[in-house]
Amino acid sequence: MMFYEEAALIYPEPALEWLIQPGGRWDNEEGFSFLLQKAKIKFGIDSVQYRILMVLWQRAKVE
Repeated sequence: MMFYEEAALIYPEPALEWLIQPGGRWDNEEGFSFLLQKAKIKFGIDSVQYRILMVLWQRAKVE
């Protein structure tokens, strides 16, 4: 997470994309819930990044 925090200061979108890779550590309901909070702060709830995470979180809840 420290790597993400530092990278997000310079390149926020690619830093978030690194975390949401399929099969990654954050690819589960709890992970997406956490990342939603990060995206809400960093990008806002109307951002593409937040909306993508919302869809991924909803998918994870179903699986």
